[in-house]
Amino acid sequence: MRRRKKKEKEFNSLELIQLITGIINLIIIVLELIKLFF
Repeated sequence: MRRRKKKEKEFNSLELIQLITGIINLIIIVLELIKLFF
């Protein structure tokens, strides 16, 4: 049970990192679009 919980926690942190990088990429794209418009 403890091992399973640890694995789940690691997987969740990995998903969180992917989510954060995705959000950062979106912000960069939005900033580039703003640069094009201004």
